[in-house]
Amino acid sequence: MGFFDHLEELRWHLARSVAVLSIMGVVLFAYRQEVIGTVFMAPFKYDFITYRIICENFTDAFCPPQEGDATMFTPGEDSLYIEGLMEVQLLDSLPVKVGGKDSIRYGNGRPMRLKVSARDFHSAGALSGLKIKNADGTMVQLQATSPYEQFLKAMIYALFGAVIIGFPYLAWEGWRFIRPALSDKEVRNVRGNVAVISLLFFTGVVFCYYILLPISIQFLSSFVLFEEAQNIWRIGDVINFEMLLLFGTGLLFQLPMVVYYLSRIGMVTPAWLRKYRRHSIVVLLILAGVVTPPDPFSQILVFVPLMVLYEASILISSRVEKGKQRAEKSTQTPQA
Repeated sequence: MGFFDHLEELRWHLARSVAVLSIMGVVLFAYRQEVIGTVFMAPFKYDFITYRIICENFTDAFCPPQEGDATMFTPGEDSLYIEGLMEVQLLDSLPVKVGGKDSIRYGNGRPMRLKVSARDFHSAGALSGLKIKNADGTMVQLQATSPYEQFLKAMIYALFGAVIIGFPYLAWEGWRFIRPALSDKEVRNVRGNVAVISLLFFTGVVFCYYILLPISIQFLSSFVLFEEAQNIWRIGDVINFEMLLLFGTGLLFQLPMVVYYLSRIGMVTPAWLRKYRRHSIVVLLILAGVVTPPDPFSQILVFVPLMVLYEASILISSRVEKGKQRAEKSTQTPQA
């Protein structure tokens, strides 16, 4: 085939890929509320399986605020009501106790009822060190700050969601384009590569969804710059953050396949990988920092499996090199 024939063939592979992704994107856009609410927003809720496991077996930091806990806000229709009983300072004057909904009692025990919003107390610094429990059980409040933000971010969500779900098909189309250029022996050597690539990608996505993403959300939602600051996140930033993390982690988990192909063409060897192991630690830390939020915990969470994959890549490269040596010996002419 000539150069333009190859371009024509590539055009059809790309056209089929775009068509499949477009169909998936339209379906995801149509069911955006169901899918986003039950799947993509699940790690933002206290009842997510990762939080329940950590809460029950390791630490209370991942446990949801309990009913009656004096460190919890629950939003009402037009205000935040305080549950439990706590000592607060009203207007830097008299100590008061707040209990129930809008019931306020001064320190001498005389009750007073005022139409007051607990959010105003919190914003003024009169209530500090409190967790906010949203009505839907999420860790943070989400909002849109522009008229078109929700629509545009829904389209971005549909696009990234389609790419993640349709990744095996994209890998298959790429393989179909490359396969005619390979010999029968080369095709046999890389048989099953689409399945392996897809498996590694979804392993990275699952790792991110159940481990990296929940821990990152818990850390970022509980971090307090100063007491009056509230965690109210833009829905667009949340979707960008989640999609980048899921897709980026899935791509980083392709490290063994990258090393396999580089070993096949002789660009890397097991000895080279062992020699530059210390340099790889720096590179992997940088890559982990690119796809993760700006906190050291998330970076380490991604770096550890990447380092394990790097060590596995050394073993893969060793097997490739031994296979090439056996092939060279088998092709040598026996001496008389």
